[in-house]
Amino acid sequence: MAYDVPRAAEVEGDELTYRPDIDPQGLARPSAISVTLHLPPGSAVVEMPEGWVALDADTIARGGPALISQQSFKVKLSLTR
Repeated sequence: MAYDVPRAAEVEGDELTYRPDIDPQGLARPSAISVTLHLPPGSAVVEMPEGWVALDADTIARGGPALISQQSFKVKLSLTR
């Protein structure tokens, strides 16, 4: 499943802060979690949540076992590379 969420981030000066949330669905057999963020052109990561990795200069991701409770993350980007 993939989501495109326009205006999911806040811009302040030359920084963009994105706050993705993962909300588990409570299935009988919870699925593993995989989240991939494609960064806007010309941006660079300033602050990345624990457990996230850079896949390349324009993509970061988090993967792992199913979550039991909701998780919120904060990704801070510089808009001037």
